Amino acid sequence: MPAGAQPLANTRIRPAATVGGQSATVLFSGLAPFFVGLDQINLTIPSAARSGVQPLVITSNGIPSNTVNLPIQ
Repeated sequence: MPAGAQPLANTRIRPAATVGGQSATVLFSGLAPFFVGLDQINLTIPSAARSGVQPLVITSNGIPSNTVNLPIQ
C-alpha cells in the first residue's frame, strides 16, 4: 500500500548527513508519500558548501551509506 501524506511516516531514527564533509540539516526522513517501499530524505545543503561535485554521505544508526556525488551550483 502506498504511504499516506497525512501524517507523514517518519523513520524511527533520524539519520545524519554530510555534504562535502560538512554537516547538513536533515529536515525529513521517512516513507515517500504515495509510493510503495520508497524512502525519502530531505536535507538542507550547508551554506558553506563549495560549488561543484561534492560527496554526500547519509549515516543512520552509526552506519554510513555509500558516497554519492552531488553536483552543487
